[in-house]
Amino acid sequence: CEYTKVIGSSDELPERLEDLHRPYVDEVFLNCDKCGSRMKRIPDVLDVWFDSGLAAWASLGYPKKKDLFKKLWPNDFNLEGPDQIRGWWNSQMITSVITFDRRPYENILFHGFVLDAHGNKMSKSKGNIVAPEDIIEKYGRDVLRYYFLSSPAWNDFYFNWPEVDTAAKTLNIVRNTFQFVKIYVTEFPKNKPKLEKEDEWLLSRLHSTIQEYDDYFSKYQNHKSIEALQKFILDDYSRWYIKLIRERTWPGYQGKDKESAFYTIMTVVDALTKMLAPICPYIAEQGYQDVVKALIGGEESVHLFSLPEVDKTMLNKELEKEMELVQVLVENSLAARQKVNLKLKWPVKEMIIVSKEKLVKDAVENLSNILGKMANAKSVKVVEKDPEGELSSIEFDQGKLFLDLSEDEELAQERLYRELTRTIQAMRKKKGLIVSDKIELTIKSDTGTEKVLKKFAAKLEKDVGAGKVLVGKLEGKNKDELKFKDKVVEVGF
Repeated sequence: CEYTKVIGSSDELPERLEDLHRPYVDEVFLNCDKCGSRMKRIPDVLDVWFDSGLAAWASLGYPKKKDLFKKLWPNDFNLEGPDQIRGWWNSQMITSVITFDRRPYENILFHGFVLDAHGNKMSKSKGNIVAPEDIIEKYGRDVLRYYFLSSPAWNDFYFNWPEVDTAAKTLNIVRNTFQFVKIYVTEFPKNKPKLEKEDEWLLSRLHSTIQEYDDYFSKYQNHKSIEALQKFILDDYSRWYIKLIRERTWPGYQGKDKESAFYTIMTVVDALTKMLAPICPYIAEQGYQDVVKALIGGEESVHLFSLPEVDKTMLNKELEKEMELVQVLVENSLAARQKVNLKLKWPVKEMIIVSKEKLVKDAVENLSNILGKMANAKSVKVVEKDPEGELSSIEFDQGKLFLDLSEDEELAQERLYRELTRTIQAMRKKKGLIVSDKIELTIKSDTGTEKVLKKFAAKLEKDVGAGKVLVGKLEGKNKDELKFKDKVVEVGF
């Protein structure tokens, strides 16, 4: 007769088959439910992609197991190569629309292919294959993950060893941020202390970054999430904030704002370990165990936490704009120094900014201490007319910046002091001393210079980790000398 029977599962076959492919399945015969005659398999086959298109519900046991199917289907995300546009994705779409009258997935992303540095396909015959285990052996798993995740997944990936090295250096900076905390931060304040402007700014930038990070990952743009996180760690935290507050973390520092620096650093590092966890799981775990769990406590592993959420009460976009402008002003002040070969270590009497822009005036008014510190200027002011005098100038988008190059006796003494501390710190580093190692410092020079340096003795103790400073004699196994203008200062400890 014309009766056709569709077999939906191997359980419906009269005998158990280890392999459902041809020719084994051709040996199975059934008795017709209508006429009792012998039935055999129709030799024609559907498109081989048909069964793959059914995978979503076939693998979940639908229609017998409906609850799990309703929970997991349609799926949020499919990731495959571009060849699946006419393959798996197409067959899923066709079978799903026929069966359920809807698409089977919410989002799809097709990835590119890994090519060599010149855009050629990797192959053994060309000798340009790079095995993942070779990268892991040289750099570790986290570097491999970070390197690949930093690129848009849908683009072909041109593998390049120097770029892997750059990724490794970036992650070394991340490790150093954790190491800085291990060395300097001794506690996490139980109660939130009064924050300084730079603390408020960093916490605002943290939550802005969390927002960007989450938004980009929600759009499957992992490379932009990593870009936002990297900018925060390298530019905001490591190269700006730590420079601003380093003195507040020193063991001998007793200021009230030390507690707020500790609070800010630990709040940031706690969030960073969780944000790094999906990208660099090993570095994130090490940072969590060594720093966060050690000082704050918490779960057994960083991977047991959810990602941090944005706290909108911590966002201060105006402060972020003002600090961004301060950073621009500092960069321009460095350019103005380069024009006259003036070292950053040497303070200038005044920075004068000529501008009528409200943002410039607000930034300087609210963050003048930060601007002066980072640009090494004794004072900062905004005016509307160009000043006169011994000046170095440079233009920026919102106006002009001038540095007062005149030097009085007080400024000359301070410049000498800065050079002296730099020399001593270099000696400490060469000797391999750590922050807690105290030295007995001796300094010898001409009578006039020694008189000046005696005024700085107490400050010198704090700034270079000296238990004792003796001016007027030279002792110790470690010796060096500083030449400053027409003066020679000998140092020993």
